[in-house]
Amino acid sequence: MKQEFKLRDWCVYEYYGEYKIRGLVDYVPEYGRYVKLNISLKEFAHNITDDVLVCETEENRYVCPLKYFDIRYNYNYIDGAYVKKLKDKMKKSGSEMDALALATGELVLDKHKSTYTKHILKLAEEGRKELELEDSAFRQNLIDQAKEYDNSIYIAWYNVDDTNMLAYHLGDELGIVTPELHVGTIQDSVLYTKYPDKQDDVKLDFRYFPRGFSTYTTYLWSENITHAIIKNCMEWNITFNGRVIAPGEVVVIPREDGRVYL
Repeated sequence: MKQEFKLRDWCVYEYYGEYKIRGLVDYVPEYGRYVKLNISLKEFAHNITDDVLVCETEENRYVCPLKYFDIRYNYNYIDGAYVKKLKDKMKKSGSEMDALALATGELVLDKHKSTYTKHILKLAEEGRKELELEDSAFRQNLIDQAKEYDNSIYIAWYNVDDTNMLAYHLGDELGIVTPELHVGTIQDSVLYTKYPDKQDDVKLDFRYFPRGFSTYTTYLWSENITHAIIKNCMEWNITFNGRVIAPGEVVVIPREDGRVYL
């Protein structure tokens, strides 16, 4: 039975004569939520039915609704020559893939949109509203969980690629911090940092080393954070500061356990 994956924020583009698709897969059991995908379509069978692109191999099936087409992405190499080449190509072939790649170029340049590109844009503007509501609900759920713990941070571990958001409840303030990857000379690390801004006066700093094999170790933990609450939303164990966390389990780790490992 084929594995089926649904994409959002996706698009098709041509690169050195080959069509590729990039986007976010809603869920992959081995990697988690919203996994980045960027693959060649050379070996894929594909068709568009009812405004949904479906790409298939013998093992996998990728479902790509046009309403979730990425209308915000910017490719630096896309220019007028790229769009003209694809327009000429599409006129000769009438290919759906040519039309999708052309739409990507026309949306990046934001001019001279074809009829099909206008159709995609109309669908995607509605789809963007759906995705924004979905993302807002997800963030609100994180904040609601963080409310249960005073002067703490809450991370729901959905991804292996260190893109999990942090929700904080410090004093009377609640909010979200997205991670940044710090590329180090010896060891890369993941940083959650926030400074006072228009939203609130919260300042926090929480950093960890990804050790591989779903193992994570903090090396900096600001004093205003008394506990880190970690929920494992993956399908296997993760280890955080030496604590093994089973799938679905929530663990409260006090700051004194946030030792420095260098």
